[in-house]
Amino acid sequence: TMNNKYYEAWFKLLNGKSGAKDTSEIIGINEKTLELYSGFVKNHHKNALKKMFPRLRAIRELDWENISEEYYKRVPPKSWDLNQLSYSFKVFAHDFLFEDDSQKEALLELIEYEINEFLCYRSDYDIKISHEFYQINPHHKISQFEYDVALWVFEMDKDSKKASEVKPLKNKNILFYTRDLETHLCKFTKVSAFEIGIYEIISQVKVHKENIAILEYHLHEMLGEQLGSFKNQDVKEKTSFLLAQSVIF
Repeated sequence: TMNNKYYEAWFKLLNGKSGAKDTSEIIGINEKTLELYSGFVKNHHKNALKKMFPRLRAIRELDWENISEEYYKRVPPKSWDLNQLSYSFKVFAHDFLFEDDSQKEALLELIEYEINEFLCYRSDYDIKISHEFYQINPHHKISQFEYDVALWVFEMDKDSKKASEVKPLKNKNILFYTRDLETHLCKFTKVSAFEIGIYEIISQVKVHKENIAILEYHLHEMLGEQLGSFKNQDVKEKTSFLLAQSVIF
């Protein structure tokens, strides 16, 4: 149909698969106008990708012009939201960037961190908080890292001019990204197997806030051998920690 040809022509133009002249003949817009608009969109795409990774930019000199061009060839934009264009960048970086960089794995984890940080800030949920039962904060993401990325980012953010001097430490960890429901700020929490257990139970079982014994029972059932012996007070302290970090509420 005419509408299909119209949108297909736009898609090909913005993905570099056709020129302004051919597109102009199909959609009836001046060739010069299409050239200007196409350049404007491509520039926005490049900047959107570059701006998503401030710490990566601070510690590595990268040719974002060429990177964005190659990235969008391999990962054509599928959303009108420019911010969403970067979500596949870690996979692209794994295959095409940092080939001779000794810190490649750490850099890939940093990319994941910066994407999840953004996703956490941008998440939008209509939340009705229960006063009776624990709930998982829906504004959250989880990463399993080989490096202490949260500490690395913390040290880089203290002095951006010296960011490149900070080295990542190898330290396996599970990191929660959560957004505080009052301040809307993002919190980053490294969690233990004990805390992961509490998170998993609350995500699967209705746990009354006055009945910590339920958590204790399920923790013994789920992770008894891994955690060894623990007391009711241990469960209370870990639960209070997750509440303070906005992982649960």
